[in-house]
Amino acid sequence: MDQWSGRFEWRWGAGWTWGAEAFTTRKGAGPLGEVWQPGTPIPPQTLTSPVDHDMRAAVTAEWSPSPTWTVAGTVGTAKVEALGHVNGADQSGAYGSARATLRW
Repeated sequence: MDQWSGRFEWRWGAGWTWGAEAFTTRKGAGPLGEVWQPGTPIPPQTLTSPVDHDMRAAVTAEWSPSPTWTVAGTVGTAKVEALGHVNGADQSGAYGSARATLRW
């Protein structure tokens, strides 16, 4: 498995935070947990086919007018190729979430 991610965040004023984030994950179809003992050759890092490839990108907004409460939202898009390690089982779509946090 390999995974890459990144996030850019911009804090605007005292209460607003805007962000953009993306990540990609690739999982091979081979068995997990190949044992590697220190001092032995490192196992090859080749992912076996079919590779489950998950790609996502989103924008975020967060408003926190005081230290006690926050309102946040995320809107993004996702694309998965070879879902469940099955060739041709591709999915894509939009997603979103919202949350409110109260701290005391």
